Amino acid sequence: MYCVDGFDFYTNNSSNSKNVDFLMFAFLSFVEENICFFFFFFFFCIVFFSWRLQLTILTLTSPL
Repeated sequence: MYCVDGFDFYTNNSSNSKNVDFLMFAFLSFVEENICFFFFFFFFCIVFFSWRLQLTILTLTSPL
């Protein structure tokens, strides 16, 4: 997924900022390879949370 140079950079320099940089690099390369999945997942989260929010509002306002 990510290049070997990045992994060597990560193992040789173990400071936290460089670890975070490498993790971001690995995550971004993963997102680039699976961009369709992330779009679908993001869309599903929006739909699901809006549905849950609507359900909560309906249950809160139903006694009134």
